[in-house]
Amino acid sequence: PPEAEEMASGYFKRGELDAAEAAFRLLTEAFHPYAEGHNYLGLIALEREELEVALEHFRTTAELGRKMFPKRISKSRYWRDLSTRPYMRGLRNQASTLNRLSRYDEALAVCDVLDDVCGDDASADVHRAAIYLNTGKWRHAYTMADKWCRVWPDESFIAGFAAAQRGDTTRAVAHFVHAALNQPRAAHMLVGLRVKGRPKEYEEVSDHNAGVSARDSLHGYLARRSASGKDLLRRLLGLLELTQLIAELQGATTRWRANRDPDDRRAFDRMTEMQGLPFAEAQAAALMKRLEG
Repeated sequence: PPEAEEMASGYFKRGELDAAEAAFRLLTEAFHPYAEGHNYLGLIALEREELEVALEHFRTTAELGRKMFPKRISKSRYWRDLSTRPYMRGLRNQASTLNRLSRYDEALAVCDVLDDVCGDDASADVHRAAIYLNTGKWRHAYTMADKWCRVWPDESFIAGFAAAQRGDTTRAVAHFVHAALNQPRAAHMLVGLRVKGRPKEYEEVSDHNAGVSARDSLHGYLARRSASGKDLLRRLLGLLELTQLIAELQGATTRWRANRDPDDRRAFDRMTEMQGLPFAEAQAAALMKRLEG
């Protein structure tokens, strides 16, 4: 029943994992097959760092979800038919968990299913980018991350790390500036720098969660002693000029949220300009000079 699922998901969102687990276990037993229930149980296991347990639940999610729609279905229908959602969620979460388990070949195989069968090239490419970075395939990592960073700015972290490893400092700086402007907390978390204050506003919470997710998914790369991209990002974050740009963007965002006057778009226009990759690219040369000086 919808109200039971809403109650159970509410426990999960509030971080009441024991209550959420008990509720979803009851629902999966009472209303078999209940694919979404297993997906939630997998997410709960992930929160507890029980990766193998999570993986089994995500596999069950996909198996049960696949039975919810016709055997023959075109790629285009995967996005239009809501019955495919549990199956696709199960696959995406499998890819993420296998990456965290360093089972990279298996993760890439799941990505191929997402891409070739479901037509979900976006999710497949994002997971591939992280896997390629973890396994030292810098060119492939950069290509995948650069393709989607205009949609998801956190992909610019991967693009920046990959570019740095290839010796392309100009592209690395541009991508790091893009990522840091959009997700300054995540940027600091990835290089082990402290972030002042607890996240409160929606953007801050989202930024923090992105940092946690990136730290988990890029574990293989971040553990490398030869990860030169980490040093470059850390040095960039120490520049006053970048700190000022981050503060300016946060100020524009605050002004826009406080006054959404359709006749005064100045704050909104500045916010969207600074969030884009072209703006970061325009700042890269000056910031590189500061790093070199």
